Amino acid sequence: MREYLIRYQSDESMPERIDARATECDITPEQLIQRAITQYMGDYGLKTLPEGFEAGSLRELFEAKGLMKPPTK
Repeated sequence: MREYLIRYQSDESMPERIDARATECDITPEQLIQRAITQYMGDYGLKTLPEGFEAGSLRELFEAKGLMKPPTK
């Protein structure tokens, strides 16, 4: 699992704002940050599905779109 560390200076208000917004949304600060990044990234780097593509499962669809990597063998 890849992790990213976000640091803020002691005089920045972002940590308190993140905590407050997460509480309002009834989610953890980590979930709020993940949602914010996902929204910002949008469809950046995702693939267009080939014409006529039919997925046999959600996993197959996510792999074809580039949301998930295929399993390594």
